[in-house]
Amino acid sequence: MAIQIDLVHRDQALREPARLYAANLGDGARGAAALLSVVVLEPDGALVRLAFGFSRRFGICNIREERFVAAWRRYAETSYPALRRLCRAAFDGLAAPGAPQVFNWHDLIVQHSLPTE
Repeated sequence: MAIQIDLVHRDQALREPARLYAANLGDGARGAAALLSVVVLEPDGALVRLAFGFSRRFGICNIREERFVAAWRRYAETSYPALRRLCRAAFDGLAAPGAPQVFNWHDLIVQHSLPTE
């Protein structure tokens, strides 16, 4: 039986913010391969980023309603920059004193993506 745990050490995250989508956007490439990395297809057809359960407000599209190719431009112009701001805010929290030394980035960013009540 194989067990996989997606833990990140805080020092590594602080050295490599781009791995957590927390680096500055800059003028980099805007092609799908440059922006995507991890994409999750939810059971209801929602194509979301980073992890199962990630907020749909950062989603790419629902493949039952829209083709990826048609949704891409809207995603790249609106949702992707919003996703990067979210990741940066979560990253900044990790840089704060008292932040955990080891964490699961996917769980953390899903929690940050969901509305607070």
